[in-house]
Amino acid sequence: MTLTLGVGFGVALPAQDASSTFVPVTDEMLENPPASEWLMFRRTHDSWGYSPLDQIDRQNVQQLGLAWAREVEVGTSEITPLAYNGVLYIPSFEDTIEAVDSTTGDFIWRYTREQPEGLYAQVGFNAKNNRNIAIYDRLILNNSDDNHAFALDAETGELVWETQILDWEVNPATHSSGPIVADGRVISGRSCRPWGGPESCIMRNSGGSGRCRRPASSATRPGATCRSRSGTTSAPGWCPATTRSSN
Repeated sequence: MTLTLGVGFGVALPAQDASSTFVPVTDEMLENPPASEWLMFRRTHDSWGYSPLDQIDRQNVQQLGLAWAREVEVGTSEITPLAYNGVLYIPSFEDTIEAVDSTTGDFIWRYTREQPEGLYAQVGFNAKNNRNIAIYDRLILNNSDDNHAFALDAETGELVWETQILDWEVNPATHSSGPIVADGRVISGRSCRPWGGPESCIMRNSGGSGRCRRPASSATRPGATCRSRSGTTSAPGWCPATTRSSN
């Protein structure tokens, strides 16, 4: 088991084009998502993974067939796409995100992050995996393999901002899950390698400046660090965080 680093970022939002028809995703929509949308990992903050849609039932499920198919990046995959306003946002191997038309599978945009040389030799192969991404306002939000949080314009796939979490050459923390958004904050977990650091903690940073506030430790005993490898001293956070439902 490993110790984790959770990071919270405020969201710096892009200016909206006057001609845009994109409807920003709000905190209220995340708390009570429309039945037709899948706006976060497991759909709701309580992680039930329940869909209220009833078009497919026991009587017609055998009639389902393939509508379209697309290739994703070659590699291991644990992805959960987001569905919003007729678009699927699909995270993939090595910090690749695609947006496609959910009805036809037609390509809309693709973002692939350029990684520094020697990254995976330091942080490990598992860093290439990612379960989920997040959507908020007009942004698609993710963690990067090189220890950044970053945001893309949901309509164009263009990079809006990025903020360094840790120096991957000094603190080779990894993640196998993306962030969630709660109360306008972007929350994500980081799993430290045995020789990494710092102490397991939750941090809140400004999405605009990256300024870090005082971290709160999540280790289960005083003095526990990422070098701790036994007993109950670890605080693993390899899945996205959950909260109790307010409903």
